[in-house]
Amino acid sequence: MTGGKKRTMLLALGGVLALVGGAAAFWQLTAPKAVLLVGDCITFGYAEPLRAKLGPGYAVWHDEHPTGTICNLLSHVEERVISQKADIIVLNVGLHDVTRKGEVIGPRCTPKEYRQGVAGLLALLRKHTRARLIWATCTPCVDRITHDFRSNADIDIINAISRDEAQKAGVEVVDLNALLRGSVEELTRDGTHYKPAGYKMMAMAIADTILP
Repeated sequence: MTGGKKRTMLLALGGVLALVGGAAAFWQLTAPKAVLLVGDCITFGYAEPLRAKLGPGYAVWHDEHPTGTICNLLSHVEERVISQKADIIVLNVGLHDVTRKGEVIGPRCTPKEYRQGVAGLLALLRKHTRARLIWATCTPCVDRITHDFRSNADIDIINAISRDEAQKAGVEVVDLNALLRGSVEELTRDGTHYKPAGYKMMAMAIADTILP
C-alpha cells in the first residue's frame, strides 16, 4: 500500500472515530440522568410524582423490594445500588430499623448500630460510585402502640443520626420529616403510609433539591 493510500485510510478512520466520539459526547449531554430511589415502601409512593415533576431529563426508578433495615441494605448494596450506575441516588432508610413489636420488643436496630450502618453505607457509595448522593429523612407517623409500630421519638433519634452522618460525608439532606410533621393525621392513611397528597409533597421537596 502506498503512503498516499495509507494517509487516506488513516484520515478516513480518524473521521469515523471523531463522529463516534462526537455522538457519544452528545449522548452523554442529552441522555436522561438516572435517579435511583433507595429505601422502604415510602419511596414507592413518591416515585411517580417525582418522575412527573422532574420531566424527561431524568429517568426515575427504584428497587423492586423495600430495603428493610440499614443492615439488610448493606448486605445487598452491590447488586441493589452500586451496580445500577445511577447519576443520583436518593436514600431514605430507617423506618424498618425503628419498628417495634407491641410495648416490649424493639426497635430492630440500636442507635449505635444504625449510625454504623449509615456511615458504612455512605462510605461505600462514595468509594464505589460517582453518583450525587441525597439523604431523605424518615417521615413521621401517628404515635400509637400496635403489634407492629414506630414511634416519633425513635424516628427523631435516627433522623438526627442520619443528618449528622450525612453532614460528615458531605451528602445533601432533604428533611421530609420536618415537611410533614404538622400534618401526619390528615396526610397518612394508616398512621405510617401516606395519601397521594403527602407523597406529592415529598416528591416536590426532593425535586427541588435535584433540579438546578
